[in-house]
Amino acid sequence: MKLGVVTVRYGDQILGGAESAIRGLAEAVVQHLGWSVDVFTTCALEATTWENDLPEGRTMLNGVTVNRFASITHRDPRFLNYSERVRLFPATVSKADARSYVTYAGPQCPDLIEAAVASECDVVACTPYLFWPSVYAIPELGRRAIFHPAAHDEGELDLVNVGRAFTTCGAFAYYTRAERALVESHYCVANVPNSVVGIGVDGPLRPKEISPYDAGGPYVCYLGRVERLKGAVTLVDAFVAYKLRHPGPLKLVVAGPLSAPVATHPDVITLGPVDDATKWSVLAGAELLVNPSSFESFSLVVLEAWLAKTAVLVNARCPATVEHVEASGGGGIFRDYADLEAWFDAAARRDPGFEALAARGYEYASTGFSWLAVAQRYERLCNAVLARQ
Repeated sequence: MKLGVVTVRYGDQILGGAESAIRGLAEAVVQHLGWSVDVFTTCALEATTWENDLPEGRTMLNGVTVNRFASITHRDPRFLNYSERVRLFPATVSKADARSYVTYAGPQCPDLIEAAVASECDVVACTPYLFWPSVYAIPELGRRAIFHPAAHDEGELDLVNVGRAFTTCGAFAYYTRAERALVESHYCVANVPNSVVGIGVDGPLRPKEISPYDAGGPYVCYLGRVERLKGAVTLVDAFVAYKLRHPGPLKLVVAGPLSAPVATHPDVITLGPVDDATKWSVLAGAELLVNPSSFESFSLVVLEAWLAKTAVLVNARCPATVEHVEASGGGGIFRDYADLEAWFDAAARRDPGFEALAARGYEYASTGFSWLAVAQRYERLCNAVLARQ
């Protein structure tokens, strides 16, 4: 099998998100299935600018052939104004405005699409759903395209040109059942071949060498980009309010790039970006990982917490993370501050029940989301696409 991949960014410098997920899948099918993989991507490293940071041309990365093409446009400043309008008033967006929005979102890279269409790849995976390459590559690829939308419940999902990608692809690879239900509630595509493939999750390379992070007492943690959309700012505010009501030893450790300012407090430890060893150390030492985001299509960090044998707490407004918790029994779900307060209290007293939650989560993550298991599910989907062709 020869697999193509169309994505906006690609490389081991890209951490998290759909781009990291597709890189993991590309390397998994090479390693476990013996496939060849050709990636068609831009020269960008940074999604906020789409600058051509890397040289054009062909390179190899972990057995995968990576073809980079220079974008002809970068992130247009008008994107932010369009983005607010699309999210708040999607029904008012005309066809012309929808085209402008995707163009402003970028990155425009016609050479990338031309190369993917002309390639000899049996099937071509395209991800994520919102940006220019996927929106305009999928209609050209037709039934060869396997769409990995990484979709959220947001206004962009209903844009006319985005919809064309959803209705012309050959198959869908979803991260969760919740994502499939979301897409099928917007488009009549239930008859199109699809599979809830998920994302493979790697544990620490040397788990016995991981020393739990020392915060000077019990702590809950947040890992990821520190921004409002991810719920990180609200989580810190809620924790500071909790500490005013409940003085004590519990701390909050926040690790990840700081994209927004957060409240300062003696018991809020802000680490900023961390390396892999520190990430696993923070997860291993925590009483609880809290993922407050309501906009997740999968959430790697939830499964990574379980591989570190730590319980999790997720937002009731996020179908994807709620699905993981309900399927595994590996954590809890919060709806409001009162729920957070109860879970913080339990973490502060190091509730022994967390150990059982973590054990169930570990079983769920380690058996269902190894890269071998994901690669095998993906192979079955690709065979169904080829049979349909």
